[in-house]
Amino acid sequence: MRQRIQALALTFVVVASLFAVGPAAASTGTASVSNHASVTLDAQTTGGYTVTVDSVTLEDGGFVTIHDASLGDGDVLGSVVGSSAYLAPGDHENVTVRLETPVENDTTLTAMPHRDTDGDRVYEFVSGNGGVDGPYTADGGAVVDSANVTASATVSMSDQQTDGASVVVDHVELSQPGFVTIHDASVTEGAVFDSVVGVSERLDAGVHEDVRVSLDESVGNETLVPMPHRDTDGDGSYTFVESEGSADGPFTTADGSAVVDTAAVTNASEASATLAAQTTGGNSVVVDSVFVPEGGFVTIHDASVTEGAVFDSVRGTSSYLEPGLHRNVTVALDAPTNESGTLVAMPHRDTDGDEAYTFV
Repeated sequence: MRQRIQALALTFVVVASLFAVGPAAASTGTASVSNHASVTLDAQTTGGYTVTVDSVTLEDGGFVTIHDASLGDGDVLGSVVGSSAYLAPGDHENVTVRLETPVENDTTLTAMPHRDTDGDRVYEFVSGNGGVDGPYTADGGAVVDSANVTASATVSMSDQQTDGASVVVDHVELSQPGFVTIHDASVTEGAVFDSVVGVSERLDAGVHEDVRVSLDESVGNETLVPMPHRDTDGDGSYTFVESEGSADGPFTTADGSAVVDTAAVTNASEASATLAAQTTGGNSVVVDSVFVPEGGFVTIHDASVTEGAVFDSVRGTSSYLEPGLHRNVTVALDAPTNESGTLVAMPHRDTDGDEAYTFV
């Protein structure tokens, strides 16, 4: 037992030495580069739960990890606050790393490329006490880049069709509870309050995908601006407008400007569906987007539908979908399939209003 303890201690000393110049390199704000790896981490505003590494190159594949400021104090293992999924050899851009420990205040984080030394495509540097999946190195130290990260919020909303009554915000990340509001384009002209056309329900701190926002007034064929707002008074209700801005103000970036995105929305009256090529376990498929102006379902048909098998081709259907746009709709198949082939996504109306699919 004593020999094992000594071996582990020796391993840690060797690993720690790899980071001897890491903090010094990080403090320059310039990406470290070696013949084997490089990484760039730019200053950014985040909701605190993810960080985006602008670029990373891994000659032999591996991971990119995020370390907090304790790395500068020599805490090699404890400073790791997140790691990417396995990255194949080559160049990667805009790699999102989910943080195990959310960032609550503005801080400096460090991105560091790591090898997959045991070839299992699982990051085990911390759990292996530094004995596996060590960092790429250059000039005797780990390859790193550091940047200031502002804990606030992020939001993204893609161009989309709308029934005029709701829109879908693709991604919202909040460092503290709040809301996402939808503004019309007049907000860019200073109409801070009158531009609000919809507000989401209260959202907890964290990452939220495909947030549907019901609108107070019909929209279409225009530009909308999603904007995350804080719940500053903690009452769970959005009171920014009625308080004339004294409560529930917007999340801001490092320079004090509101966190926003823009999206073009088009008023549509015809249903549509998008189904991309995908790998599935055979029990379900994911429909990328479905637009049902009056509500309904999206069904999955096999290729026999193109030959006139209207009913027998049905392989599965979604639950009832409210009017509007829906993204990443998972449809369970009625019977598992273990064969590759062509499937067809088809929107259906709820003609009898019972919210149950009874077409077949």
